[in-house]
Amino acid sequence: MNLQTAVTRINTINWESVGTRSSEIEANLAREYLRRLALFFRNTSTKPLPPSIANVANILGDEQEIEISKYCNVEAMGTHGSNVYVYKVFEYYLQLAKLADLDHGYVDYLLIYEPFIKIFEREGLVVLKQEN
Repeated sequence: MNLQTAVTRINTINWESVGTRSSEIEANLAREYLRRLALFFRNTSTKPLPPSIANVANILGDEQEIEISKYCNVEAMGTHGSNVYVYKVFEYYLQLAKLADLDHGYVDYLLIYEPFIKIFEREGLVVLKQEN
């Protein structure tokens, strides 16, 4: 159920319009996403990883990586699908949703990715890149 919901959300994003909307709301959502990741790292006593590409499911012990292309139309994502950081966050979101279907105890962790997904649903855009 969680995986199907996640797949549906990603596939209903109007990818052609992503990036056409920009407001303080998207900036706040991006900050909230990073705040939730920071809390996750603190609460699980995990050494922080680059926040834009943190694989929460993997950190929780799930080693069964998935390929987003098996669930979503990556071509429809356009240039956003070729941005490795955006692509990976959506892929990790799907992996965590699949894990939450196997063990309901992981459902609350899906909330970490919620602000990030909302940015794209609102046709906003966040640029993720790793600083050197």
